[in-house]
Amino acid sequence: MTLDPQSIKHILTSPMYEKPRNARDLFSTLSCRMGVASAVGHDYQRQRRLVIPALSRQYVQGLLPLFFKKGDQLKERWMGLFSEDTQTYEGMKVDVYNELKTTILEVMGHAG
Repeated sequence: MTLDPQSIKHILTSPMYEKPRNARDLFSTLSCRMGVASAVGHDYQRQRRLVIPALSRQYVQGLLPLFFKKGDQLKERWMGLFSEDTQTYEGMKVDVYNELKTTILEVMGHAG
């Protein structure tokens, strides 16, 4: 086992190291579908080639206003849950995973 960031990056991004099934299942669950994080071999290479242009610095910088807008909308939605009308905040729950997943899908839809 290693904790060296460069080694971890190499292991996670190199096709020569096949990810264990339980790791692929976890990545798949977190990403809600099969993707670059959970793909192996030829599928990994193909998906990576498709994704790389969308991760360029210039493209991501162009999306920053959209990220901030959607982040502000999410904050406002959460603040609405805890409005002054609420007598007590104790016991209130927010499904953060679901809220973030919805926000990410909204960003992807607008950025697409």
